[in-house]
Amino acid sequence: MYGRSRGLIPVVILLIAVFGVAAVATGAVYWTKSKNNSKTNLTAQPTLDTQRAESSTLETQPETYTSTNSLKPSFTINPPSGWVRPTDILQEADYALAAPKPDRASETKGFFSNINIVIAAHESGFSTVEDYKNKYAQDLASSTPGMVLVSSSSKTVNGYEVVIVEGTVPNDTYDVHQIQYVFVVNNAVGLAATGSTTTKTWERDSAKIKASIESIIIKTSV
Repeated sequence: MYGRSRGLIPVVILLIAVFGVAAVATGAVYWTKSKNNSKTNLTAQPTLDTQRAESSTLETQPETYTSTNSLKPSFTINPPSGWVRPTDILQEADYALAAPKPDRASETKGFFSNINIVIAAHESGFSTVEDYKNKYAQDLASSTPGMVLVSSSSKTVNGYEVVIVEGTVPNDTYDVHQIQYVFVVNNAVGLAATGSTTTKTWERDSAKIKASIESIIIKTSV
């Protein structure tokens, strides 16, 4: 289901998977213990400015995602200050950002607050904003084990009316609070940006996650 090099994957199926499973893919197992009991960070990181990353601000210069697939749009986004680009979740997402350090559950496990972006073809029955307004939140909740739907709404973000779904998802390490913005780029392709934190750190990180996602400017139409 995650074979991204084989073409666009139906958006509803993939976004449901990313909403519920990205919590695991992007945070739950970043910290492991090696045989000599030293901690190993599985994601290569630059020198980290954790203090800046804990602020509520965004980077002043946007990053650009340049699509190499003619069916997918390029976009810009302003990351939360100090966040980094993990490399170990890009089989599940086209683009990702993560806090530079995890909220640790133990010496061996932790969760990185993160944003991941997936661009994919719509599933059958979904091609317009109205389709997503009418049935996406319910499909997502019914297809994500243990998900509790917090809210479903829509708003205009940089010229696109987007559908926003917020919920909590149980996880072995931490319960996860997620928010997903679905941009209907056209009647063939959608872009979903999902922000995830632990339920305990949602209030700390949610404002900058929302602001970062709402800074997305889609550069090309497909």
